[in-house]
Amino acid sequence: MLNPIIWGWAAYYRTVISSQTFAHCDRIIWHQLWSWARKRHRNKGNQWIAQRYWHSVEHRNWVFSTPEKAQLRTQYHENPATYQGKGNS
Repeated sequence: MLNPIIWGWAAYYRTVISSQTFAHCDRIIWHQLWSWARKRHRNKGNQWIAQRYWHSVEHRNWVFSTPEKAQLRTQYHENPATYQGKGNS
Protein backbone atom coordinates (compact mmCIF):
# COMPACT_ATOMS: atom_id res chain seq x y z
CA MET A 1 0.00 0.00 0.00
CA LEU A 2 2.96 2.32 0.55
CA ASN A 3 4.62 1.61 -2.81
CA PRO A 4 2.17 3.63 -4.94
CA ILE A 5 2.28 6.54 -2.51
CA ILE A 6 6.06 6.65 -2.30
CA TRP A 7 6.61 6.25 -6.05
CA GLY A 8 3.85 8.72 -6.92
CA TRP A 9 5.42 11.31 -4.64
CA ALA A 10 8.86 10.65 -6.11
CA ALA A 11 7.59 10.91 -9.70
CA TYR A 12 5.76 14.15 -8.96
CA TYR A 13 8.70 15.87 -7.29
CA ARG A 14 11.57 14.45 -9.33
CA THR A 15 11.71 17.56 -11.54
CA VAL A 16 12.26 19.93 -8.63
CA ILE A 17 14.08 17.95 -5.94
CA SER A 18 17.74 17.00 -6.12
CA SER A 19 19.07 13.48 -5.77
CA GLN A 20 20.55 14.50 -2.39
CA THR A 21 17.05 15.13 -1.12
CA PHE A 22 15.89 11.76 -2.44
CA ALA A 23 18.83 10.06 -0.70
CA HIS A 24 17.86 11.84 2.53
CA CYS A 25 14.28 10.55 2.16
CA ASP A 26 15.66 7.03 1.64
CA ARG A 27 17.58 7.30 4.91
CA ILE A 28 14.54 8.57 6.82
CA ILE A 29 12.33 5.74 5.60
CA TRP A 30 15.06 3.17 6.31
CA HIS A 31 15.42 4.44 9.90
CA GLN A 32 11.65 4.41 10.40
CA LEU A 33 11.45 0.82 9.17
CA TRP A 34 14.36 -0.20 11.38
CA SER A 35 12.70 1.43 14.41
CA TRP A 36 9.44 -0.35 13.64
CA ALA A 37 11.20 -3.72 13.37
CA ARG A 38 13.13 -3.16 16.62
CA LYS A 39 9.91 -2.27 18.47
CA ARG A 40 8.07 -5.23 17.00
CA HIS A 41 10.79 -7.71 18.05
CA ARG A 42 12.16 -6.27 21.29
CA ASN A 43 13.76 -9.55 22.36
CA LYS A 44 15.60 -10.21 19.11
CA GLY A 45 19.03 -9.00 18.07
CA ASN A 46 19.97 -6.71 15.20
CA GLN A 47 21.28 -9.56 13.06
CA TRP A 48 18.05 -11.54 13.43
CA ILE A 49 15.96 -8.47 12.49
CA ALA A 50 18.15 -7.71 9.47
CA GLN A 51 17.92 -11.30 8.23
CA ARG A 52 14.17 -11.35 8.67
CA TYR A 53 13.23 -8.07 7.00
CA TRP A 54 16.13 -6.95 4.80
CA HIS A 55 17.21 -9.03 1.82
CA SER A 56 19.33 -8.76 -1.29
CA VAL A 57 17.23 -8.28 -4.41
CA GLU A 58 19.03 -8.27 -7.77
CA HIS A 59 21.88 -5.75 -7.45
CA ARG A 60 20.53 -4.07 -4.30
CA ASN A 61 21.35 -4.99 -0.72
CA TRP A 62 19.32 -4.08 2.35
CA VAL A 63 15.93 -4.14 0.62
CA PHE A 64 13.00 -4.21 3.03
CA SER A 65 11.01 -7.20 1.81
CA THR A 66 9.13 -10.32 2.76
CA PRO A 67 10.60 -13.81 2.37
CA GLU A 68 8.44 -14.11 -0.78
CA LYS A 69 10.41 -11.15 -2.21
CA ALA A 70 7.51 -8.69 -2.08
CA GLN A 71 9.50 -5.54 -1.49
CA LEU A 72 8.91 -1.99 -0.38
CA ARG A 73 10.41 0.26 -3.01
CA THR A 74 11.92 3.02 -0.94
CA GLN A 75 14.93 4.00 -2.97
CA TYR A 76 13.94 7.23 -4.65
CA HIS A 77 17.25 7.51 -6.46
CA GLU A 78 16.05 4.70 -8.73
CA ASN A 79 13.53 7.22 -10.02
CA PRO A 80 16.11 9.67 -11.38
CA ALA A 81 15.71 13.38 -10.82
CA THR A 82 15.47 15.48 -13.94
CA TYR A 83 15.73 19.23 -13.87
CA GLN A 84 13.53 21.11 -16.26
CA GLY A 85 14.64 24.69 -16.01
CA LYS A 86 13.24 27.65 -17.85
CA GLY A 87 14.04 27.73 -21.52
CA ASN A 88 15.35 30.80 -23.28
CA SER A 89 12.39 32.13 -25.18
